[in-house]
Amino acid sequence: MVSDRMRTWKEARTKCNSLGAELVVIHSGTENNFVGKMLPKIFNGWIGYHRKGDEKFHWVDGSMPTYTNWGYNEPNDAETGEDCTEMRTKSFVWNDLSCTKHKKAALCEKGK
Repeated sequence: MVSDRMRTWKEARTKCNSLGAELVVIHSGTENNFVGKMLPKIFNGWIGYHRKGDEKFHWVDGSMPTYTNWGYNEPNDAETGEDCTEMRTKSFVWNDLSCTKHKKAALCEKGK
């Protein structure tokens, strides 16, 4: 499901949790394309992949990353502190962004 308004990453996760869901976790190209096709054509959306204190990206459900779809030269931490991940609507590639400076749609999923 896609949230009804734009939120920071933390707000997006809170919204998903309030619905009994979590930010989406993606383990394959097939899943990535399925999620990408749910995005409205004008919005990028937050996914549940974020950087923790060890400087590595982790899924919110604790699962190991077995698939990524970073855009060209991503993740790049261009704004410093780009610890959260958005999916871009046109190509479904991922981009690291500040968790607090940007508002995106929340891409939520209920248990698989």
